[in-house]
Amino acid sequence: MMESRSIRRYAAYFKNWAQAFGEHRGHWHDGRLLNWLIGDDQLGLILTPVVRRALFREILGHHLNEVDLTIGPDTIALGRLRAPREPGDGEVVRFLRWLLDAPGDLHLYLTYHLIYPPGTRILTLSRKSPMPIFYREIAPLQINPCWEGGSAADPWND
Repeated sequence: MMESRSIRRYAAYFKNWAQAFGEHRGHWHDGRLLNWLIGDDQLGLILTPVVRRALFREILGHHLNEVDLTIGPDTIALGRLRAPREPGDGEVVRFLRWLLDAPGDLHLYLTYHLIYPPGTRILTLSRKSPMPIFYREIAPLQINPCWEGGSAADPWND
């Protein structure tokens, strides 16, 4: 198990305000619960209505300040949200591990991208802070990662 990590969390000043996610590689497939975007220094989780409802209390709201992240050979769990690992998730897991192991601050905020349906938001974990014109900092989020099975250096190649 890796040590817990404090992540700086941000909320938009106004509802529906968000900065663009930017260039990325997508891991989007209809029918998947979790769809991911990988940018240069950021990882995004597309918030479908089901995912948004499941994560609101634990990550997006101001209610809790700590969440467990469990990455197993067959599942990914973030708080109460559990989803099966899908083909291609190995790249996402490795990138997430790289982000969490990297020195310096990590930032969590909502973004959008024009190529996804209107109103779609992306939960973004980034090494770069968001634009201060859009966001204010709120209470940090303590994340407790647990890597089950696989090796810490190379968790589950796909």
